Amino acid sequence: MKYEGVLDWSIHSACNFECEYCIAGKNHKTKGPILPVDIHKFTDSLNKINKTIKVIISGGEPLIIPNIVEVCKEITKKHYLVLITNLSVEKIIRFFDEIDPSRVVIVSSAHFFELEKRNLMDKFISYHKYGRKKGFNLACNIVAYPGYLDKFDYYLDLFDKNSIGYSIVPFFGEYNGKKYPKEYSNEELKKFRLKNVKEFYSSRNEICPAGSKVLVCDCEGNIYRCFNFMVSKGYKLSNIEEKIEFTKNWTICPFKKCKCPFYQYEKDNFKFDKNTDGLDKFNLMWLQQILPENIVNIVKKRTTKALKRTVKFIRKAPRKIIKKLIIKPLRAVKRFVFEKLNLK
Repeated sequence: MKYEGVLDWSIHSACNFECEYCIAGKNHKTKGPILPVDIHKFTDSLNKINKTIKVIISGGEPLIIPNIVEVCKEITKKHYLVLITNLSVEKIIRFFDEIDPSRVVIVSSAHFFELEKRNLMDKFISYHKYGRKKGFNLACNIVAYPGYLDKFDYYLDLFDKNSIGYSIVPFFGEYNGKKYPKEYSNEELKKFRLKNVKEFYSSRNEICPAGSKVLVCDCEGNIYRCFNFMVSKGYKLSNIEEKIEFTKNWTICPFKKCKCPFYQYEKDNFKFDKNTDGLDKFNLMWLQQILPENIVNIVKKRTTKALKRTVKFIRKAPRKIIKKLIIKPLRAVKRFVFEKLNLK
């Protein structure tokens, strides 16, 4: 695939599975009904893009969207598609029959407990075989969930026998009081064939293609520079039904930790020319969008009069009152701001 940008679209949070380890799983409650994409507005936005991009569609489960096949058809007319699916919905057959395989990669997620519980393991395997027969490039991701440990070799043998290639990815979350992936034992790492497990990437002040080469889109169609911006609801760029527009500048990352290092796994496609002109930095302008105005003023010390009054009060007030009225609230504000911004 040769493309000039990536749009990572979490199309909906609903799923037909109830995986213990997934944010769209057992304890997730979908907000609102599962509606079709407004295909006309989406097509208009897509046609305005003046370069070829890769669109990654994930969920929840994308194939339960009523008109997902039509959406994928529109994307593959000019662009490339990566569809992330649990490969359990029968609509995938229509997808395989109607869409150009040369412009698509299917990434199936093998959720063993759900496949077994719903008697869908044979269908999952048969859909893999049918997709390959139709000329599609299929990959498979397996989560190294500690609950799989006892039967993990059995599952891998089953996939090997059916020529299903797979990648094993770490589990993020808590299981039996242990926090993963940080607390994988050596035995578990060996059993799951995991190496160099890294929970976060240190990204603060890194030059990143977020916005310029990479966009992410949430379930409501709102487009942001990256997942950290999306989670914090900071600096929304546009909506997918209005405009899909990449920024002119690369980004100097304002976050301490990053879970989606596009600048690492998209190295071949996104090469920075080492010219640091035109880099976007984020400071007060962005803070004001995600924090109440009075907190921004406290953090940035922009209210001169209020600061002078505070200094005057501190000089006269007893220590206990200062601690109660000023020090404790400011500490609380600091914790809130730093947690919100993913800072130290």
